[in-house]
Amino acid sequence: MEGEAIYYAPTLSLPEQDERTIQKILEYESIQLFTERAALVLSSFHLTTDNMEATTNICRRLDGIPLAIEMAAARVDTLSVDEILKQLNHSFELLVGKSRNALPRHQTMRASMDWSWGLLTEPERKFMCQLSIFAGGWTLDSAQAVCERDVLDLTSALVKKSLIRVKQEAGHETRFQFHEIVRQYAYEKLVGSGEEKSLRTRHLKYFLGLSKVAEPELKGPTQIEWMARLRDERDNIRAALGWADKTDLEAGLYISSRFERFWESFDIREGNYWLSTFLQKPASQDYPRIRAMALYAHLPILNYLNEVDTWRSTVKECLELCHAFGYQSIEMDILLMTAGEIPSVEERTELFQQALNLAQASADIWRQARTLHQVGWNYGGKERLVYWERAITLFRLAEDWRELAQCLSTTVLFALLNGDLELAQKCLDEVTLLNDQLQDKETKASLLHAYTRISMIRGDYNQARIYSQEELGIAEELGARMSSLWCRSQMGYLALCEGNLTEARDIFTKTVQEFFTDKNTIGVVFTLEQTADLYIAIEKPEQAARLIGWADATRKQINDTRPRLEQTAVDKIIAACIKKMGEFVFSDAYDKGQKMYLEEAVAYALNES
Repeated sequence: MEGEAIYYAPTLSLPEQDERTIQKILEYESIQLFTERAALVLSSFHLTTDNMEATTNICRRLDGIPLAIEMAAARVDTLSVDEILKQLNHSFELLVGKSRNALPRHQTMRASMDWSWGLLTEPERKFMCQLSIFAGGWTLDSAQAVCERDVLDLTSALVKKSLIRVKQEAGHETRFQFHEIVRQYAYEKLVGSGEEKSLRTRHLKYFLGLSKVAEPELKGPTQIEWMARLRDERDNIRAALGWADKTDLEAGLYISSRFERFWESFDIREGNYWLSTFLQKPASQDYPRIRAMALYAHLPILNYLNEVDTWRSTVKECLELCHAFGYQSIEMDILLMTAGEIPSVEERTELFQQALNLAQASADIWRQARTLHQVGWNYGGKERLVYWERAITLFRLAEDWRELAQCLSTTVLFALLNGDLELAQKCLDEVTLLNDQLQDKETKASLLHAYTRISMIRGDYNQARIYSQEELGIAEELGARMSSLWCRSQMGYLALCEGNLTEARDIFTKTVQEFFTDKNTIGVVFTLEQTADLYIAIEKPEQAARLIGWADATRKQINDTRPRLEQTAVDKIIAACIKKMGEFVFSDAYDKGQKMYLEEAVAYALNES
């Protein structure tokens, strides 16, 4: 009938992204509907820890639309929930109803959409096809850049017909979305029209331009707004990179490298995937300048993942390209990244001074701040804090709130471990305020690490465990392997403090093996020092003495001095050893430990436990 509008029933509530328990997930209407309808066709179906993630993703994929959820749930007698989700990601055909009693236009989602489609004008149909190229929604600006029609008027018309949803939030651009099943239907029409390739190319061009604008903004005063915008566009970024992978290598290199900060905040593994995808293509050698940028962007991600061999080969190639094309500032940044591998303190100091001189000569406040932050690690005690305080001042001037939060976070941990609780609390308060705005996962993990340490100092092990588990969850979500291992090692010590010796031993064993496999020497040292504390608890003082002897020798070799609180803990281990075995026997065991190699120390610790 002319003038008839399409009406959608209100969507059902969906679980938040961080909901991880069955009890909580079952409180949401979409999950309740799916499980109820699934149980009608398969009586044994119920929500479990194995299927709850896929079930939740099915409901999210279907935008909480009741009819769509019912149709998907009706498939559990022939497909697992994982298989249903996979089919939904690739095909509209799964949502075919089985009821013969319903009206023809309601028998299937397709029939319903066919009927609705026929009510639209030709310009509206064309516009919907073009909009279907967007994944996860769009802004007015992006639609005007990609689509060919009168975007504003057609958007208003489709909003009135409930085909487009409007999302308005403070601090975000107005976004528009289809229900996913509507988008899939329109996308099928787009593919049939033969215009898909040209639309995907325009979509890619838009996000290539967006990456160029975003890159400097992610380091400046508007980074909070830009990070929020990129989180909103994450599905579109993936879609653009997917098309670049097939058609435009140069664009793929540009986008993936410019979004390095976004990957660090959103998902390190995904950043690694895209950068690796484009860098591994032989044809990327034809774009040496952008290849150098992509290699540089890959370095911090490889460092997070502790892919040591790949990191070193990437450093080597990137330095060669930077030298060849005169990227002096990036070359110095890379040298600063690798300064920790230079054994000579004098050589490191000279390198830091060169970097600082270069940044000062070019009046680059941001690079001066980063250099001073890095220089601080070259020193101990109050001298380190002098450099970090200067870095903090400059990060404020540069208005790089994320780097400021990271520098403050390292200061918090240093102050805590050296007993300066007043400084730690002052910096912690500022980081907390910054992260309320940043909503940055890495910064949140740093905060949780500090809260864990404070709770342990106070003897509140239950609260420390809560913080530590949340920190581990964020590290694993980001894909930050090293952060995850350090967190687990701390959780092992927490278990030891609580008297859970079996749990502590299991955690130490697994963690030290992974640190050893990843060639992270200080990680092995830290974990074996805690293992020595475990040996005291289980009456094995000789093993503890050997491990402390090895740890002292290794720390001296790699120039990594223990902070005060950790040294106090080791002093207690030594005192306990001497009390149990006498000073002469302790010294003999300690000396034997000092002579062990890394492989021997790991094997000794694991065999003895």
